[in-house]
Formats: sequence, structure tokens, C-alpha cells
Amino acid sequence: MKKILLFLAIVSSFAVSSMAHSASWIRNSRSQVRSTTAAASADEFLVFGYCKGYSSALTQGAGTYKAAIQVPASTAATWKGAKVTRVRIGVGRMSARQLTVYFSRTLMDNPSYSQDAPITVQEGWNEIELTTPFTIDGNGFYAGYQVRANQGDYPIGIDDVPTANRMADNVSYGGVWDHIGAAYGSVCIQLVIEGDNLPKYNLALSELEMASNVRPGQKFPAKAIVSNNGSVVANEFMLNYTVGNGQNATATFRMPEPLAQGASAQFVIEGISTDEEGINLPLNISVGSVNGEAAEKTESSEITGWLSCVKDGYKKAFVVEEWTGTWCGNCPLGIVGMDYMKEKYGDDGFIGIAVHQGDEMQVSSYMSFLQEYEPYGFPGCIVNRSKIMMPSKAELEAYYNETKDVESFADIDVKASYDPATPREMNVEATVRFKLPYEGDDFRLAFVATEDHLGPYTQTNYFSGLNADYGGWEKKGAYVNWYFDEVARIIKDCDGIAESLPASFEADKEYTYATTLRTAYINDIDKSDIIVLLLNGKTGEISNAAKFHMFDYTSVGKVAESDVRILPLRGGLKIEGEYADCSVYTLDGQLAAKASGAETVGLNAGMYVVRVADAAGNVTVRKVVI
Repeated sequence: MKKILLFLAIVSSFAVSSMAHSASWIRNSRSQVRSTTAAASADEFLVFGYCKGYSSALTQGAGTYKAAIQVPASTAATWKGAKVTRVRIGVGRMSARQLTVYFSRTLMDNPSYSQDAPITVQEGWNEIELTTPFTIDGNGFYAGYQVRANQGDYPIGIDDVPTANRMADNVSYGGVWDHIGAAYGSVCIQLVIEGDNLPKYNLALSELEMASNVRPGQKFPAKAIVSNNGSVVANEFMLNYTVGNGQNATATFRMPEPLAQGASAQFVIEGISTDEEGINLPLNISVGSVNGEAAEKTESSEITGWLSCVKDGYKKAFVVEEWTGTWCGNCPLGIVGMDYMKEKYGDDGFIGIAVHQGDEMQVSSYMSFLQEYEPYGFPGCIVNRSKIMMPSKAELEAYYNETKDVESFADIDVKASYDPATPREMNVEATVRFKLPYEGDDFRLAFVATEDHLGPYTQTNYFSGLNADYGGWEKKGAYVNWYFDEVARIIKDCDGIAESLPASFEADKEYTYATTLRTAYINDIDKSDIIVLLLNGKTGEISNAAKFHMFDYTSVGKVAESDVRILPLRGGLKIEGEYADCSVYTLDGQLAAKASGAETVGLNAGMYVVRVADAAGNVTVRKVVI
């Protein structure tokens, strides 16, 4: 029998606070009419889409807009051979009278199918019947629309339910794709699907959240989303799950409300534990039955997470990679939060990395990281590459306290040095120790250099004049000259260096890797830190990290005790205090001057690296501008 599926997939396991996004999206405040699709009988309709219904719409002014949702391969395989016969699109107040519906393999590919259609509803849902139904071949694809909007139009319909689901919130303005889900929710696109052999008892699992590090016997929950991809209403379902080599266990869920076709719900399996010690143990969860009937098995009806179970592990670092920019008026929120965490927890595991985009402090080596995480809006951050959140003082501290007792299966140390004669290169060395043996090419090292006191640069400040406590920024002007700390200057590499670690580890054995970092973007090496990240290829998380202060390497503190000071002057520099040797280098490593006991050294205008040694052997290195 031919069936039509109306699939409303609401997939959002956590919401990111909706601070202003990088793009200047403007909401249609007049349009707040929650609209849903027409009701249909249970055996006939489901519409595939992520939005919970039309609520309002966005614009950036006149121009060409695109919006698209992704149908992943795991879902498309369930409907192989079925056809998309209609597309429903929500828009805001519109003077434009036409849009183009299309299907493509990726966001950047040319459409494999496109069709012009009139906009008949200027505020709400427009249903477009496809002239030629689009056949689902089992591969993943994107479904979207393009419209040329006039000034005053609001072409991007949204549901106003914040989501971290990157398949639900793709938008483009002026040819640049972006994600808006964290601030505005899912875009209003729904697909009506028809077919003869659509699944009946089929549930999909997604967005698994679970512990990544536990101790033997420690109980933990696993949380995920279940979506009804079948044609039967699900009143109950049973899951099978195993940890590592453990015995199979089951969990049965009786729905407080029936899970209609296309509907989604969050479930939690409580009290999971294992006594098996190991690194990257799999937690496998699969759908066993629906309404007492054997579930139809598909790729999407199973999900796997990874955890490590170690007794008496190592202290784990709390690494915060923040995305920010001087143009971002909400980003002082992150400045306050990161400064607070560094001051209070900098000696107890906190490591901050401020990744700038679109300003003078942007570096190209961190752009792949921004492409992966930035779409969740500015400011934002990710902790240990596992939890995305706002970099506010309250949220960072709360999550730090929640996870401070979590241990790692690996310990890591980093050292760095450089030769003033070749100041454009820094030598770094990381040493890793695993608590347990491990087989598998899953771990890599990445090296980051940050720098403090960069600036002054002009920071935009939206908190100016507000009647609330924003760390003092409410008392500052709309534009503030500011010196920035923990600024990312280098990363090598965002996804880790290939073959930086072996494919297998013995327990408690040290493994060392050395490399060099180019320091062209670093203004003052004394004010920089070198951070090593241990990346887990199974989970994508930072398993542990360590930081080395270049201030310690250059022995600035020891030199200060002997009262030796380097003071740049017009036409040279002055050295105060007794010293044994002074060597001055150009930035390309050429010796520019050498002095022994002289109080002043003549130099042409430019930037230099100065190395001074006192009689006791203490050495200080400074980069100076003459």
C-alpha cells in the first residue's frame, strides 16, 4: 500500500544561549504566529523537517538568500526509493513573489533538481507541489530554497527554538553559508515523502550524550534523541546496550505520550556502569523492538559512544577555546569570563585560548577550527572540544565545578625553547604517558601558541550604559581600547599532527614528540604560552592538555633580581644594571649589535631581539621596537 510520511523531527538535545550572532540578522517582530501543518491521519502523513512550526522570520536587507536542511545518509537510506512530492517553506512578510526550490548533494554543489514556485502566503507556510517528484536514492542530500528578497522582506522562516543541530539551520546571504540555530532555531522547511515500502517499526537514534571518563563501577547516564521514522505510532520501545566486552542489557521506555510518526523525544538510560578498565571502550545502543514488534534495522537505529574507564587517573585540564572578535559587541562577555577563570583557576587546570576572527588578531592556522564551531554564534566557546557554551563567568565556572573531579587516562607535559639567533622558530617537545596499554591509531598532538597583552585594539561594547553588572564593561564606552590576553597566534594542527604519536601505547611508558613552531605572528615571546593538546580521534575531544610559560624559559624573574633592565630609546637601547654580554639580532636572525658593559647600544629604527646575560648566568630575551 502506498503511504505518505509526514516527519516532523525535533532534534535538539541542548540549546546554546542566543546572544547576537556574527551576522546582523534582524527578526520580524510583527510575525509571531505559531503555525503548524494541517493534521493528517496516522497512516498517511509525516513531513520530514526539523522546525517545530513557523514562528517568525529573519532578514539582512535586500539580497539573495538561501536556506537548506540536510537529510543525512542514515535517514535517506530508510526511505530509499521513496519520493519527495511536496515541499513546505515558511517565510515572513514578503513583497517578492517567487522562490526556487532545489535539492543538492552538498551545500556547495549545483542543484540536481530545481523548480520555480510562487510565494502565495506572505507570512507563514507555502506548500509547493513538485512538477517531478524527487526520488530518494539512499544517499544524503540537502533540500532548500533560494529567493531574491527586496528591502523590507523577511525570507528566512524560523521556529524560535534554539538548537545545536547543524542539519537544521543552514542559511546563506550574499553567497556565504552560516548556521543560526543557536540563536534563532531551525529553518522552516518540510518535505512530504511518499512511497510503497516505507518502514513500519523504525526508530532512529541521534545526539548521544554520555560521560567520556569514568572509574570502575561508577554509574553514569546516557542521553539521546529517538525519532520515529516509521509509519506506526510508537507507544513503547526497547533498547539493547553494551559497554566494552560486557553483557547485553536492555531498557524499556513506555511513552507518556505516543511518539507519532516523525515526532522525536529525549530518553535517558540511567545507572550504566562497567568494571572493565580500558581506553575508548564502546557503548553500543540499538533499538530492539517497537510496540513489542521487532524493530526494522537500519544504520540510524544504532548509535555508538566512547568512554574510558580508569582507576586513579591523572588530573585533567579544562581547556576553553573561545571564538571572539573586536567587531563583536557581545564579546566583552567572553573577555570577562575568560579573565575570571584564568585568575581563579589558572593554576588548577584552566587553559584559555581566545580564537579571533575578522580582526587584527585573526590567524589563518585556526580557521579550520572556526569553520567547525563558529557557526554557533559569537561569542561562544567549546570546553575540551566536547561541550559548547557561552564563555560567561557563571557558565564557565559552573561547568568547571561540575567536571573538576573528572580524571584522564593520559598525562602530558610540554616544554619549549628558542634561539635568539633564529627567533622565527620555537622548539617544542611534548611527553605523553598512558595509564593503560592501548592499541589503535586514534591519538594525535596539536600545539598552540597564545600571547598576552596584545593591543591596544578597539573592542566594540554593547554593554555600555546598561543597568546591570557586566564585569565593568557597562561603565565603559561603546568602543574601548583594550589589551587582549590568551590570544591564539598559532596552532599546529587543528586536528592534530599525523603520526605525532604511535599506534599503540604501553602503560606508564613515556612517548616524546618534538617539532618547531613558526613565531612570525608572536610580537613578544616572553608574553606567550605554549599549549599541547592530546586529541582523541574516536571522540574528537581533548583528552588532556598542558601549558608551558615562555616567561619561565627566558628567566625574566631571575634577571629582574639582578636589576638588569632593557629600555628602548630613540636611536638605540639602554641597559640598566651590571651584565656580562648583550647580543642584538634582527628578526631574520642577523647579528645587529654586540656590547659588553656598555650602558647604551646604538641601533637603527626597527624591531630587534635582545639577549642579555648577567654575571650569574641569568638570561633574558626581549623583542623591542626602536
